[in-house]
Amino acid sequence: MKKPTPNNNTLLLSNNADEEDEDLRIFTDDQGFSFGHPLLDKMYEDLISHIDLLKYADLSKRVDSLVSLNEMIGGMNEDTQPVLMRAANELIGAFNHVMNEIFDKRAEDINLRFAKYFISIVLKTC
Repeated sequence: MKKPTPNNNTLLLSNNADEEDEDLRIFTDDQGFSFGHPLLDKMYEDLISHIDLLKYADLSKRVDSLVSLNEMIGGMNEDTQPVLMRAANELIGAFNHVMNEIFDKRAEDINLRFAKYFISIVLKTC
């Protein structure tokens, strides 16, 4: 059987991809994407919504989105894991964005409660 090769629509997580690695491919083109199940589609939309709030909202909404992300990620199981895999790039990007925003400030200007909670959520998630 011919080994799959990466193209502009896929990201292979392994250089030695074969039939067993098919589940490790993540399609990056979101146009028209669906998990084929309304609950998974809704979960993905909610996850992306909370990720956006984490990046761009005010402090109180960021805390709320962190709490929600913690609950959603903690509640993932084998059936819902594809949702997290699909949103992983956005989630890591949001973590990076917030971490840079927190630590680009002077020590006196950092909200320590938020920073501590944020770092604990990042550690649990990763």
